[in-house]
Amino acid sequence: MFNDNFKTIVSMLYLIVENFSLTLAIVVLVTSFALSTFGAVINIQWFYDENQRFIFDDVNKLATIGRIYIYSDIKFKVYAVAQIFDATGISVSRIRIKNDWISLNPAYPTSVPNRWLYGDLVIYFTFTELPDDFTLLLTFVFLPF
Repeated sequence: MFNDNFKTIVSMLYLIVENFSLTLAIVVLVTSFALSTFGAVINIQWFYDENQRFIFDDVNKLATIGRIYIYSDIKFKVYAVAQIFDATGISVSRIRIKNDWISLNPAYPTSVPNRWLYGDLVIYFTFTELPDDFTLLLTFVFLPF
């Protein structure tokens, strides 16, 4: 489906969940990536309080991780790869930025025809019982439109 010559840009967000609250381990505050194949730039700005513990809503099985802005001078597609370490029986079911659902399937990336996404970054989980702590690695992959 995608041309192998396209260069993908990856932004990784590391999250650690401890005792029903989410703590950020490594964060990209302001980053610019270039899609050199197209001469385009994708800008990512993520705003959050580094000292704040992110509350995990175990009723709705979600966590809100600050406000994120992703914008570019060209249309793009994006999908996320979620990996959970140090725990079993839990997975990421959905990711939302404001009202836009971010695909978790590389075969069907989310199209961003207006060239920007912004809003609260919300991660939804599936689990029977929430582990005491675990590490979540989110990898956002950006593709040409």
